[in-house]
Amino acid sequence: MSIELKDSIIEANTGADAIQRAPIVDYNTGKKCLRIGDISNHRKYNEWGYTEVTEENYKKYKLEKEDILIARTGSTIGINLFMEQDYQSVYNNGLIRLKIDK
Repeated sequence: MSIELKDSIIEANTGADAIQRAPIVDYNTGKKCLRIGDISNHRKYNEWGYTEVTEENYKKYKLEKEDILIARTGSTIGINLFMEQDYQSVYNNGLIRLKIDK
């Protein structure tokens, strides 16, 4: 029996607006924001930018183990990342997050 990704996707959403909902800031907020450039440049978590985000938006856009992120714009479209663990991070609107039925 084979399982196809299209049969396993339970949710697909774009991320938080990079200007209003998850802006990058110059100080440690304890929360980070994953962006297309982080994926395309293979940046590690400690290199991602800090963000200011409301608790509501944090819950909505929080990155969790087994999430799949895909770049949806520009020359990096289709570049992807599989989350190996939960992160204190959200993702911005240049990305689509797929959640799979585990």
